[in-house]
Amino acid sequence: NGSTWNDLAESAKYFGVETSNLKINGVTAAMNGYRFRVIITGTCTPSVTSVTVLLTVNVPPVITGQPAGASICENKDASFSVTATGSGLTYQWYVDQNDGAGYVALADTAIYSGSASPVLTLTSVPVRYNNYRYRVTVSGTCAPAVSSNIVTLNVTVVTTILKQPEDSTVCEFSAVSFSTDAVGANLSFRWQVNTGSSWSDVSNNGTYTGAGTNELTIFGATRLMNGYRYRVVIGSDCSADITSGEALLTVNTSPVITNQPVNVKSCPGSTATFTVGADGSGLDYQWQVNSGTGFNDVTDGG
Repeated sequence: NGSTWNDLAESAKYFGVETSNLKINGVTAAMNGYRFRVIITGTCTPSVTSVTVLLTVNVPPVITGQPAGASICENKDASFSVTATGSGLTYQWYVDQNDGAGYVALADTAIYSGSASPVLTLTSVPVRYNNYRYRVTVSGTCAPAVSSNIVTLNVTVVTTILKQPEDSTVCEFSAVSFSTDAVGANLSFRWQVNTGSSWSDVSNNGTYTGAGTNELTIFGATRLMNGYRYRVVIGSDCSADITSGEALLTVNTSPVITNQPVNVKSCPGSTATFTVGADGSGLDYQWQVNSGTGFNDVTDGG
């Protein structure tokens, strides 16, 4: 047992303790490292003692630490690891690429290393590896081999804007939205406005909603907002912040008379002119006359 020598007695475990052949039934892992010898006596003295022999008990593989899934940005590195106990362990990693081929044994390549070790390393992983699944089979001197849990690799692209905000034209007091579309890891959005001199962050209030989303909505756009420019700053876990292109807000206004026409006194054969002042977008004018029977449109030369 490692400290003292003890005579064996015949039992269910030991058989032939007083013969030239000792048999051990049901060897257990706890007996690994036990040493045995035999003392032989005869009619004549002295007795002789054999050399010491060592019992090595090989045990089948047992996974003690399962691999864990990984989430990375594209072109970054990832690794999966397993811990196991057992005798004469060997490892083989497998991948399922979601192509219908199932799990395929890996070999070391430019991307994969450690395919036959406890740690599988992936270097500069392309985004096409997203959702690949991995597992490892551990074999040993004793059967059976064991397979680990299945883990998934998530690979996220660097931030890319797929849709830029676009210019928009609305009538005064109408609602309008600016939107963007992007891909990336854990995206965040921060809308900004330039009212004429510099950019500042937009906050949600009675005028703006969605300041922290991919769509900014403006309620009740006023004529003072005509010419405002908007953009969005997009952050992510895989890239530095990127800024979208600018979108221009044009606010068309309803016509407002700023100077009313005034009465004119004129002599026969002379020219009479009426003038009106107005503000608004896309103004058209149509003068009318009432000669006693109601107002009718005036035409040039009429």
